[in-house]
Parts: sequence; structure tokens; C-alpha cells
Amino acid sequence: MKNVRQLCLGLMLMSMGAIFPVAAYANEAVDTAEVSQPARPAVSRTEPLNLEEYLTQSGDEALTYEHTFIGHENETIVAYWNTEDASNYGVTFALYDQEGQPVPDMYYPNDISINELDGRNIAYQLPSTGEYQFVFTVPAELSGENKEAVDYLLRLRVASFYERAMMMAIERLEEERFEESRTGFELAIAQRPESVMPYFGRLLTIGLAALESTGMTEWEVLTLEGMEQLFQSLDADEQALVLSDMQQITQNFMTAVESGAVEADALDFEIALLDDVASYLKTGEASEALREAME
Repeated sequence: MKNVRQLCLGLMLMSMGAIFPVAAYANEAVDTAEVSQPARPAVSRTEPLNLEEYLTQSGDEALTYEHTFIGHENETIVAYWNTEDASNYGVTFALYDQEGQPVPDMYYPNDISINELDGRNIAYQLPSTGEYQFVFTVPAELSGENKEAVDYLLRLRVASFYERAMMMAIERLEEERFEESRTGFELAIAQRPESVMPYFGRLLTIGLAALESTGMTEWEVLTLEGMEQLFQSLDADEQALVLSDMQQITQNFMTAVESGAVEADALDFEIALLDDVASYLKTGEASEALREAME
């Protein structure tokens, strides 16, 4: 599966197919036991790194923002930026160690946090404890034909336990190590039960494991009959978990929308379809909206 979030109704592919990108991940494998982040006392930080800045690029001038901080060995640093100007694809990030050498970046899946589905994420694993400089650059030519001001939201933080668990889970998903991937998603759920994305991830691991065990293909479950067949291949506990996760996704997403944390169209499909899928799996009766989506 490619890095897409598309409607793809197949049981545990959950009317969402590839919610999570299963591509060539560049980040180093993170075992479950390694999710916690060690810190050295030799260099201290008065406060955890958790930066949020709103930057403005004026006219046709280039924008450069720099931030220096103390980081600890083996920490994962996450950078995120977003702008309403979708044409700004030339923005660059760079992280330099105290010797001025660039720190290699890691792949950070955009689907980890629902409030960061738009924009771009990137991560770095720090090789040692010391001072680091983060540089955010927007070339002058990206300010637009009208040379109007462009606003950017920039975040820079130490990856949380939740984020590291999700990174590990998604990487294991790419490797088709479904049990380990599921463990990672369940760690993330335990850490942030109000989140949306780890429930999608667990559903996907259940669905792909079921595909593997039944010998069915993804194309075969893209029908109502195939979806039901895959669901029926699960034992009663797994079936109950699938239905529960669908309900939890809907509940958590609607709570996030009502609180203003995300927009109602943050996902690339109608959230109401999850209820339709769950209803179909329980009753065998498909709504008109679900039938249309399957066509």
C-alpha cells in the first residue's frame, strides 16, 4: 500500500483501506522495550522541548527561523509545519549537532496524530547529548505570485511515548509483523485512549492478519460479501473488538470535532460510514450509503 488515506471498505480495512502509509520507512526500528527515552544528567534542560511558533513570510523575502536547544542521546525530535498556502512545497528542515554536522532525518508517518494530518512531519533521532540547532527555511520564490504574506505554524518537540509507539507499530505493519504492530498500537491506545489513529491501526492489523490467514486478497474483500466473509473468519472476541474499535473511532473523532481540535472533514472519508459498516457486520443489512461507497 502507498502513502494514501482512501476509502477502501474491507472489514478491518475498515472502509479506509490504507489509513496508515505502508511504504519504505527510513526510521530505525524501535522495539517495544525501547519506547521510553533515556536521558543523561550531564546536560540538562530546564523544560522539555515543546515549541510552537507562528511565523510570517513577508512579500518576496526568504524566511529563516532557527532554534537552539539541548537534546539527549536517543531522543526522537519531531518537527511539524503547516500553512494554508498549499503551494509551499519547498519548505526545508535541517537539524545540526554542536559540531555543525547535519543529523539524518527519520520518516515520521503523518497519520500518527489526527490534528496533524495536514502539513508535514519529520523526525530526527539524536546521536548524543548536547546542543542542537534546528533551522526552518522558506525560499523567497515560494511567497506566491502576488507576493502576499504567508503564515506558517511550526512545532518542534520531543516525541512522546505515544508517538514512538505509533512509529514502531507502523513500521512493523510495513514489515507484515502484525502481532508486533498490534502491540504497538495497543501501547498507543493505552497511553492516549482518546486518540483516533491507533484504533485505525489496530483494525488494520486485525484485517491484514485475517487476510493472510484466509488467503483472501484485498480485492476480494472490497465487496459486501467479501467483507462479511472476512469478518466471519474471526473468533467472537476479535469480532467484538472490531465493532468496539469502530465505535470508539467515531466517538473520539466526533469529540475532537466538537472540541474544535480538528475539522469535520479532517479524514478523507465520511466518518458515518463506520457506523454503517458496523451495522452491516452485525445485521447483514447494508445502508444505501454503504452500497454506494462499495460501487
